[in-house]
Amino acid sequence: MGKLQNLYLVICCLLALSPTSLIGNEKRSTYNLRQKMQERVQQQCATAHRSLAPTHRGQTRGLGPASSLPSAAKEHSENFGRFIQAELDLPYGRPDDPQSLEFLRRDPHEAAEKLQTWNDLGYQWASEQQEAVSPDWMEFAKNYRSLLRKQGIDPKDTFVPAVVIYRNNGKTKSGKTKREYRFIDPVTESFPEDMEAWNMLTKDVQFNIPFDPIFQAMREGKFPLMDAVHDVSHFVGFLRFPEFAKSVRQQMKIAKNDTASRGFKRREYWLTEALSLPDPNGQKANQQFLQDHHRGTKPMAIPEIETQLAKMSQQELVDYALESARHLESQLRDVSGGNSSPAEKWFYLSESFGMRAEDLLKEDLSRSNPVPYIEALATTYFDNGPVTLDANPKAMTNETATFSFSTFAAAQKLLAMSLKSNKPLAGLSPEKAQERLKQFASRTEFLLRQKPFTYQQWAKSFLQKDMNPNEPVASTLSQIFRNDIIDDLYLGEGEKR
Repeated sequence: MGKLQNLYLVICCLLALSPTSLIGNEKRSTYNLRQKMQERVQQQCATAHRSLAPTHRGQTRGLGPASSLPSAAKEHSENFGRFIQAELDLPYGRPDDPQSLEFLRRDPHEAAEKLQTWNDLGYQWASEQQEAVSPDWMEFAKNYRSLLRKQGIDPKDTFVPAVVIYRNNGKTKSGKTKREYRFIDPVTESFPEDMEAWNMLTKDVQFNIPFDPIFQAMREGKFPLMDAVHDVSHFVGFLRFPEFAKSVRQQMKIAKNDTASRGFKRREYWLTEALSLPDPNGQKANQQFLQDHHRGTKPMAIPEIETQLAKMSQQELVDYALESARHLESQLRDVSGGNSSPAEKWFYLSESFGMRAEDLLKEDLSRSNPVPYIEALATTYFDNGPVTLDANPKAMTNETATFSFSTFAAAQKLLAMSLKSNKPLAGLSPEKAQERLKQFASRTEFLLRQKPFTYQQWAKSFLQKDMNPNEPVASTLSQIFRNDIIDDLYLGEGEKR
């Protein structure tokens, strides 16, 4: 274990020396921070090949020899275990941020279930009694299939891990490389005979695969598993929420080539990468919460709820808004890849409020003032303002991180906490802050009064060519997030950006 610990001390020291990872007053880029971290994972794993050799687990023995793989695929399989272990042990973002594994352990609402699923997939955490165990790619894939069988799920009805290979086929007229992709399930499929003409795709070559090859793979029930915690987290989500995975799989299975409108592409990303969804079985808990706070439980329009909340005293509204935000957070289920990964989820959330992820986890406002960020989000949600989050070069990534139930609930909670602790309002009048809190709390109550949508309803609504703005899921989104970005780009067939 000593060699492994020394390795990560070296990594952390290198991170600490990087001026790009210091906080300072300059504008920071989440994307750049993550790129730097991934580069160092790659460099350190390359120099520590022997000390990070994966431990083979007995539960996969006899399910197909790794020696039957092409040499490139075999090496890729072994490296997968090393890279995942390295990323788990690294701080996510800055040198003094928690490790990815620490985020996993401290996720406020779903830590136990997530940790158990990681354990079931073959991961064991380092302790005084044992070293960390990280399965290689083939072991992971076979463990995953074994867990599907235990749940009574036919792999054909959900998604299975796929290795991605690629080859370059010349240049476009603009000089860009034309790249061909293939998704292979090595548990049931063979690699191409001309494998020497292909390369194994890793996250360091290209993490964001173009939509078209992903679309075709998902139609076949395959989902990419590259050497990143984010990708593992997708399969953790598929196992924890099998109805969600099966519903998405069913919609993708019936999708045609012309189904993939602009709106479809954006919604597919929104649903599978960025959203946490209200628990479909949460109606009883929601009604109990509302009754305990002397609120009605029948569906009600947002303006009517606002009128009722306006009759509360300032302290009553602050207390109710704080408790309803925390309740909503407890009801959100991390079905998407980005939120199934706690480090990614909490880091992006913290970026939305100008906070450290550690502070957001602890609900500690002593080192930050989130009010200006909350007002920017409120302007986006309620006044049709622009998206101000700039954590990623892609507009869609910033939009879907903004139009998120997790971000919405966190904004409401932090505003209530700020008012409760007399935090400076950064230019907002007390009356305006109270009005914003009423706007947040009324929409949260609107959501809690509704019967939660099933995962099938979410998938069927999102994964169609033309999402009718008047259908229940679309209507709910439009009422909570009243912004032309949603109406123009994500609903219907989606306008050109």
